[in-house]
Amino acid sequence: MAHLKDIPILMYHHVASGDAILPEDNSFLSLDDFKAQTTALSAAGYTTIDFLQLADISDEKVRPPEKPVIISIDDGYAETLKNVMTVLQRNGQKAVVGLVTGCVGGFDDWQKARKEYYRIIDAGLVKEYAKSCFSFVSHSETHRFLSSLEGHELEKELTVSKQDIENMTGKPVNALIYPYGDRDDKVKEALSAAGYRFGVAISAKTKYVLEDPYDLRRVYIKKGDSVRTFMRKISPWYLWYRGLRRR
Repeated sequence: MAHLKDIPILMYHHVASGDAILPEDNSFLSLDDFKAQTTALSAAGYTTIDFLQLADISDEKVRPPEKPVIISIDDGYAETLKNVMTVLQRNGQKAVVGLVTGCVGGFDDWQKARKEYYRIIDAGLVKEYAKSCFSFVSHSETHRFLSSLEGHELEKELTVSKQDIENMTGKPVNALIYPYGDRDDKVKEALSAAGYRFGVAISAKTKYVLEDPYDLRRVYIKKGDSVRTFMRKISPWYLWYRGLRRR
């Protein structure tokens, strides 16, 4: 991807309002902040794309927009997707959702240390939302640490989730968001063998965001980030600085 070395890939988890926001958890962003951030993206001339479009850009099948950005939302929380849909549609934007397929229609049971679980979107809404402003990719089948798995267990986490999403949406899945950002060379090789084009991490030791397609670095958007901080985090110089630090 020499022609496009860096692109901001934003990382969100929960977008909530009122009492639903957990004050001690930085992964909870207020809906008002999400509105302000996505409005700022539009005002600054950014165009949201998904990983299927990124593949076409990488293969030089299409020209990239002047200022591409990917909005990624982990886990597929039903309330979060309901909250952000209207915002995205109003702005003419799209987002990529990392879906834990083994929990579709259920709860985030990987959050063992937390007192309350949160509902994951059901299959009917996945199908409906895939026709709207959301693109669904894999976040594995059961949200396990992939580097701890071997052989068939690892293959199952990657292939079953991919097939399930493709069956629900009728669209190809070419990316996986690593649960906990956890991966190693073995996982990356298995990802390629399973037919994925991209592996999406949190931090990475590459100089450029798109240097290793199986080690894409994201920008963690935290609760309390002002619009000014948000715009700083997605700026070219910030992406360059993080690459310089290899984080």
